[in-house]
Amino acid sequence: LLLTGDIEAEAERALLASPERLRAAVVVVPHHGSATSSSPAFVAAVAPEAAIVSSGYESRWGFPKPAVRERWQRAGARVFVTGEAGAITIELRAAARSIVAERALHRRYWRP
Repeated sequence: LLLTGDIEAEAERALLASPERLRAAVVVVPHHGSATSSSPAFVAAVAPEAAIVSSGYESRWGFPKPAVRERWQRAGARVFVTGEAGAITIELRAAARSIVAERALHRRYWRP
């Protein structure tokens, strides 16, 4: 699991000094999926199975940017956006991984 926070292209370039350390099964997409992050080299180095974008429903900034979402998808990642999918539950185990978008299971996951 790679937690990137609000890093942008400059921080990504610094991390690419050791690209072998970036590979992750799941990544929280940098800077909410803005156009100032998720450079092609960074996305290629991480090469995740799943990319989670922490972004609100109908984000006023348009996050995630369509080009950023497509970049992660072309790298082979399933993209989950919290504003669309609701809460994301991730279970990482040695033998298997499970990533579930709660809204897909329950319309209102916060109510019984």
